[in-house]
Amino acid sequence: MLLLGGEVRYCFPNSPWDIGVGSRIGVIRRIAEGARPMYLSSQHYLLADYNFRLHPNFTLFAGLEAGISNAYDLSKQNNTYYGFEIVGREPFYASRPVSPYFAPRIGFEAWNRLRGTISVGLMDKGDSCVNFRLGYVFGGTKK
Repeated sequence: MLLLGGEVRYCFPNSPWDIGVGSRIGVIRRIAEGARPMYLSSQHYLLADYNFRLHPNFTLFAGLEAGISNAYDLSKQNNTYYGFEIVGREPFYASRPVSPYFAPRIGFEAWNRLRGTISVGLMDKGDSCVNFRLGYVFGGTKK
């Protein structure tokens, strides 16, 4: 899976809590099925994190993401070279229904800039996945 996304968070002053919104899009290859179809997946969510400030330059956090997810089937145009059947003139993006998205997450923030997150995205129709993310924090104030 390859992801591209962003989050906007508000850190409450003198509180370990922050809240925000996030959105991401990614390409997923399902290896559980013999044909290994590919999907373009998007998630849009609200988030809340509780921060455990262990040091002025290092914080651990635990939180939740909740929102919606949608997947588009990209496998219709792949050929047998990649293990897919040639389907014909099917549309390239065959949309799947919107499903609920829920993800518990844990991570760290170092030097108030580098952010690493592991989340377990629970979605409908077997699209659940584990995400490992690295990010950079723009703006904000020193915690």
